[in-house]
Amino acid sequence: MTNANLFRKNMSVYKRYNGKRVSSSHPDYSKARWWIYKRLKGKVIHQSVPEAKTKQEAELAERQIIKASFDHSYNVTDTTTTLASFIDEKYRPYVQQNNVNKGAKELYIRLLLGHFKKQTLSSISPQDCRKLPHQTTDSTEQAQERKCTLIGVDQSHNVHAL
Repeated sequence: MTNANLFRKNMSVYKRYNGKRVSSSHPDYSKARWWIYKRLKGKVIHQSVPEAKTKQEAELAERQIIKASFDHSYNVTDTTTTLASFIDEKYRPYVQQNNVNKGAKELYIRLLLGHFKKQTLSSISPQDCRKLPHQTTDSTEQAQERKCTLIGVDQSHNVHAL
């Protein structure tokens, strides 16, 4: 193999300058940025690492990206963040900046906090969220009224077909 073929090999960490890969013999090698090119579970990660000054730092950043992907895949996540702290720190400011119907979002937040306030984010499953409307409405008087109207019982206790 020639040197050109060795350089063409898909390296996971390399330097790039003006949109092209550069080697250490390039005159602008010191000005070039480190880049990561990695295929991970069928997806391509291709991004710049502007903070990296050495190849070792760029490889460390690559390993951190791979570890984050692994943690996400196998549910090795943060077990200390509660829903209440996440909503106060991240979600509520996002809602205030980016949503037109802030009142509806605040209602959703109140409902979620009423039920999941002290639970960690990793312990709340999608199934818990799907069960939430049934758990909150069935215990109220409105649920009884709704059931009566579905059957067709009016205030005079006459049953009729809908």
